[in-house]
Amino acid sequence: MTGGLALGVGGASAAPDRTDHPAKGLVYKGLQPGRPDGPCKGRFEMRSVAGRGGPVRCTHGPDAAPEGVDVRVAREPETPAETSLRPEAVSRAAAYCAGDGTSGPRVQLIYANVLGSPDRFAAYASSFQVWAAAMDNVFNASAAETGGSRRIRFVHDAACAPIVSRVTVSATAGGDFQTTIDELWAKGFNRDDRKYLVWFDASVYCGIGEVFGDDRAGQTNANNVYGLFSRVDNGCWGRAGQSVEAHELMHNLGGVQESAPHGTEYNHCTDDSDRMCYWDGSGEAMTQVCPAAHEALFDCNHDDYFSTAAPAGSYLATHWNTANSVWLAAGPLVTVPSAPTGVGAVPGEGSVTLTWSAPTSNGGSPITGYVVTPFEGATAKPAQTFASTATTQTVAGLADEVAHTFKVAAVNQAGTGPQSAASAPVSPSAGSRFNPLPPARVLDTRAGNGAPLAMVPTGGSLDLQVTGRGGVPASGVSAVVLNTTVVEPRGHGFLTAWPTGDVRPLASNLNFGVLQTVPNLVVVKVGTGGRVSLYNGGGTTHLVADVAGWYGPSGAEEGSRYHSLTPARVLDTRAGNGAAPTKVAAGGTLDLQVTGRGGVPATGVSAVVLNVTVTEPVSAGYLTAWPHADPRPLASNLNFAAGQTVANLVMVKVGPTGKVSFANGGGALHVIADVSGWFGVSGETTGARYHPVAPARVLDTRVAIGALQLPVLPLGTIDVQVTGRGGVPAAGVTATVLNVTVVDPLGLGYVTAWPTGAVRPLASNINFVFGQTTPNLVMGKLGTGGKLSIFNGGGTANLVADVAGWYGAG
Repeated sequence: MTGGLALGVGGASAAPDRTDHPAKGLVYKGLQPGRPDGPCKGRFEMRSVAGRGGPVRCTHGPDAAPEGVDVRVAREPETPAETSLRPEAVSRAAAYCAGDGTSGPRVQLIYANVLGSPDRFAAYASSFQVWAAAMDNVFNASAAETGGSRRIRFVHDAACAPIVSRVTVSATAGGDFQTTIDELWAKGFNRDDRKYLVWFDASVYCGIGEVFGDDRAGQTNANNVYGLFSRVDNGCWGRAGQSVEAHELMHNLGGVQESAPHGTEYNHCTDDSDRMCYWDGSGEAMTQVCPAAHEALFDCNHDDYFSTAAPAGSYLATHWNTANSVWLAAGPLVTVPSAPTGVGAVPGEGSVTLTWSAPTSNGGSPITGYVVTPFEGATAKPAQTFASTATTQTVAGLADEVAHTFKVAAVNQAGTGPQSAASAPVSPSAGSRFNPLPPARVLDTRAGNGAPLAMVPTGGSLDLQVTGRGGVPASGVSAVVLNTTVVEPRGHGFLTAWPTGDVRPLASNLNFGVLQTVPNLVVVKVGTGGRVSLYNGGGTTHLVADVAGWYGPSGAEEGSRYHSLTPARVLDTRAGNGAAPTKVAAGGTLDLQVTGRGGVPATGVSAVVLNVTVTEPVSAGYLTAWPHADPRPLASNLNFAAGQTVANLVMVKVGPTGKVSFANGGGALHVIADVSGWFGVSGETTGARYHPVAPARVLDTRVAIGALQLPVLPLGTIDVQVTGRGGVPAAGVTATVLNVTVVDPLGLGYVTAWPTGAVRPLASNINFVFGQTTPNLVMGKLGTGGKLSIFNGGGTANLVADVAGWYGAG
């Protein structure tokens, strides 16, 4: 320990110099010289305090301040810049997390100030943590030189941060070490399983500590059994590379005994450079054995007082070795964690949901959080810190329509580890607005409309041009709404719609049987050249598609925003709800008032989302929905056979008086409609915007995707986690677009979807019969935890759901 003035001058026989040198912290007030025949001979003897047992405690007296330090000059709180320049910073670990933080031998840190002086604890609180970590590092880095690890067993909290107690004492206690101990003892700091290190907010000493003159090997050494005190005053707090705190604590642990090969009678050593070695006035000559860089560490050559691997027969194998102290833990060397891996990013509105795999190494200490750094190109944006071990987080405050990559670093008590590899670039988006249209036919392979005049073969696909047709503009289109129908299939199968140019997904939009005409609504992202692709996964068939609207580019101000609702019944001709209690006649029409009902406002509505069901038809046919007062279009929304109950989702523009019209192109039947949402007028500033995604499967009870690998029992309900899966972000989502399919039901029935946490409504989304695989599109408001509940009101059945998009915050 490099110092200035020491305790004595002259040779070994010279009397110690007990003259005060206040600038160096050499003040002897209140110290009792040791008895000539006692264990503290040549040093100072600490008075016994009532109840304080054990042998006589000694102190060599005050330690001189490091060169260039005047203890009367206040030490300001440490800045982050200072911390980064510390010699310890390369390997610095925070306090070792030892058990529950209180039981067993512990080092208790104390902040003390004099009554009537400012209490500056808050100003120094963060600095105390840095200085505790630096002290701990001196022990651990010193242990590493002999292949071991030693961590200070601090009294610490649940996060492993050392606890610093706050105490106010008298002015007398501020002036001398003995009274400091007396008053702290009286305040309850009197446990023999504690070493008490006091940061004293005063300028009397640099540092001073107690020690037992006991060099016996083994765990019964007095230094290893009894509590002791040390004190470091403000001018010497947290000296980088010169930890006075570590020096004084080492005295408390029993270093350095006079009998050590290079020991002095004042409990120091002579073989520099060493945290405990300096010319202390004992008369022993100093020698330079270890390099100056070793000044920050303990025990040059590890032969006097500290070694984790003392050779057999050596002094430290046969005498007291502080590395064996119960106040130290042979904990693993704690380093920062390794880098997380596999960072994935899902864009949201002004945000991105990130997922990653935890580091393969936590550095020997539990991970406490993560730091995420966004990048726009090569430019790093402000990092966001998450004090959580969760490996899915939402990064907010990002610019929409701008590509971002992300790097993630893990944090433990040692600090922040290296960053991960960058994620793939993603762009948050503001979302798209809907533009409803009167239905228009854009595909009919029976008539050569939109495709050749021919059936689509088994395993065949076609690319349908949707932009520039049926009222859809030629550009600025992100997705379209199509009512797609399979006609006259020669075998059973399924149909899949996806953006042209993308890889065909594991998903389906429509399921059909032999010669069964089946429709289903599709909201599909537009791909290359303004086209969507349709794949026939069954028998040769004709395909028909009617467009009902389109979504514009992300961020566009034109178009309507969506307002999702818990489903509500607005039409049931069986019960006289919304229309007369009678069937709609063959060739008949029905005008349904939708505004002002079921949660839809009376004004400001451009379109509604209805789940329309036909039941009890006396003969086969179709149903068409369109804006009231417009000409009836060449289009259909729902196809049915005699006696069949069939449902399909309809997104239909509202007429000028808030009505939609239905035409029955078959035998007399009942019609039911449940509203699940509405679109406002173009340009509105409230409501949610749409984000199309490539179709992705989020539920399949046949193979344990999103639920157990079990069919849903009659009257059973499952809650489907939608957010955070299938391209849907974890946060900022109000509703989703799902194609839900009932597979292999063991009886007839229906399915209802509604927001998790809400009361199940009187509504249905799919109707099915025994053995029939039946799909329908669901535009469902999400409930608690980003989930959608699905109820099975019929026979045991498997359920499948593919997500096609989501709506952001309303």
